[in-house]
Amino acid sequence: MLMTLAVAACQSTTDPTIAPSPAGSPPAVSPTPTPATACGEIEEPALQDGGHLIGDQQPPVPYSSTPGSSGWHTSGPPPTGVHAEPLTDPQIVSVLHGGGVVAAYDPARLDQDQIRSLEDLGHRDDRLTVAPYDGQLPTPLALVSWGRLQRCDRVAAPAIASFADRTAGSADGHG
Repeated sequence: MLMTLAVAACQSTTDPTIAPSPAGSPPAVSPTPTPATACGEIEEPALQDGGHLIGDQQPPVPYSSTPGSSGWHTSGPPPTGVHAEPLTDPQIVSVLHGGGVVAAYDPARLDQDQIRSLEDLGHRDDRLTVAPYDGQLPTPLALVSWGRLQRCDRVAAPAIASFADRTAGSADGHG
């Protein structure tokens, strides 16, 4: 048993949110995207209560994140899939309420090849809704699920798949 523990302790694990550090110092957690990872850490913005909005009704309070990651959302079926036109924050939160993941992007900050790659991912993964974002994103791409947000400097299929694997379906019993 001791031998098994020793072998397990020697195995290397790679966490893309840990940035390399100088020898002898502890690893530094990287809050911003690094060239190796493309995406920062998963954030957990404050969860917001909210009900269904009818039609083009606006939420009575601002969202706790950009894009919204919980709170007021549109009624009816969520607008899942790949979209050429932006979704509103209430539409995005509706997708999240149903357990989906949204990849919201700034079309002015991603080139056409990256947008096509992102759309291809959306066509292959029914958990992922892809749409341009009509607003100011701090990074070119934001991955959002219920109560979670990850910002990315570029499209990175492994990071997007990992986010969806870890967070899809996680509306935490909100109904």
